[in-house]
Amino acid sequence: MADTVWHDLHRGDPGKIAQMEARSYLMMAINERIREEGWNGRQAAQHLGITEPQASALINGKLSKFSMDALVKMLEPVGLVINVHRRETVDA
Repeated sequence: MADTVWHDLHRGDPGKIAQMEARSYLMMAINERIREEGWNGRQAAQHLGITEPQASALINGKLSKFSMDALVKMLEPVGLVINVHRRETVDA
């Protein structure tokens, strides 16, 4: 698999890379659902059970503001579930 921005930022720490990639994928999926529903920041906050400033940070992609747990808790209110699969690797 091609390197991501997380590989550049966290060289030598595969656990951190995986965690950052997972958080960013969750945030993008949640934001996509917010857009599909046509929610503004106030509506997103109400549906997700977060404050309006938190909804703004979410919508603006401020990943550092959200833990993995916080993002996972937001999946159900937007109708999403996690699907885990094996990543295919290529030997160099």
